[in-house]
Amino acid sequence: MIDYSSGSIDPSVLSEMMRQDNNKDDSSKREVVKESNLMDVAQASEDPRSVASEIETDNSRAKQALDIYIQRLRSCLGSMLMSLGGMDGLVFTAELSENTEIIRELICQSLNFLGLRLDLEQNQNDPTDLDIATTNSKVRVLVIQPQGT
Repeated sequence: MIDYSSGSIDPSVLSEMMRQDNNKDDSSKREVVKESNLMDVAQASEDPRSVASEIETDNSRAKQALDIYIQRLRSCLGSMLMSLGGMDGLVFTAELSENTEIIRELICQSLNFLGLRLDLEQNQNDPTDLDIATTNSKVRVLVIQPQGT
């Protein structure tokens, strides 16, 4: 459900860019989307998992991209928590969250206040179709591989 795009943006920004460019098509919109997505900010390859390896090589753009991405995920989760009044489980699936331990760890750290406790060892062992929360965690943390992959 979460993608790697720029997130919330005032739609008038795109209209103004198009007006300034005297542009009738949506190339300004495509430019904003492309240049603000996770891989482009990180200056990484098209594979989202490469952001984690770029961070390990001390790529500051990759670190910035990760910070932006994590903040966006936290914001989305926070708004859902307010609507739902709590959380029983968190599911990581597909692409970046399924294949990158750092994303799961940082998101789960943000949810410690709910009693979520991540088993760090299980998280680091490329879990697939597993609950990686500790036994005493009040919130279950599942890593599920999507069907057909």
